[in-house]
Order: sequence, then C-alpha cells, then structure tokens
Amino acid sequence: MNNKTRKIARSDQSTKGGQEGLALTLVLFIMLILLFLGLGYLSWAFHETNLTIKEERNKQAFFLAKAGLQRALYELDEESDWNTLDGVLYPNEPLGAGTYSVRINASSADDATIHATGTVKDSVRKIRVEAQR
Repeated sequence: MNNKTRKIARSDQSTKGGQEGLALTLVLFIMLILLFLGLGYLSWAFHETNLTIKEERNKQAFFLAKAGLQRALYELDEESDWNTLDGVLYPNEPLGAGTYSVRINASSADDATIHATGTVKDSVRKIRVEAQR
C-alpha cells in the first residue's frame, strides 16, 4: 500500500507542475498585451498634446494678424491720402508670443489692400482685406 501512495503523489505533482507553467505563460502574455496597450495610449497622448499646442499657436498667429489689421485700419482712418501709406507699414512688430507684419498696397487715395501676417514660432496666418473709403 505504501507504493501505491507514492505513485499517486508523484502523479499529482507532475500535473500540478504543468498547470503552473501554463499559468506563468498566461500571466506573461497578459502582461505583454497590457504593455502594448499602455504604450499605445502614451503615444496617442503625446500626439494629442502636440496637436493641441499647434492649434493654440495657429490661433495666436491668427489673432496677431487680426491685431495688425486693426492697427492698419486705424492708420488708414487717420490718413487723408492712402497713397502715403503704400508699402510695408509694420515689419515684424512683436506682440505677445509672436510678431505681426502689415503691408498696405494703395491703388489710389481712397482704395487700398491690407496684408496682415501673424507669426508664432512655426505657425503663420495671413489676412487680406480690400479697403475703400
């Protein structure tokens, strides 16, 4: 009876050892999947952050161009002959996080085209307006 007990114990141990190996493989596989999911999420988060920063710079550049346009409209309102303002009015004026430039092309004393450009780092926005008195 002693031999039978030993054989049963040995067969239990061999089955138990095989299940432990399967469990370890399963845990490693699940950890690998979680690692790839985490890396994918981090990549997505960095991409979204970069898009947000770029969008913010684009908006800042647009509003800088708009500020330059408003300044040019003020100058046109104060001037009786727009031909005197022909050419570059404000080259690379710093304001806030960037700069703006304004160029006025006066076709007559009462007609002009305003080109305003706002720049923030690598983002550039342009506005063109036809003005008449």
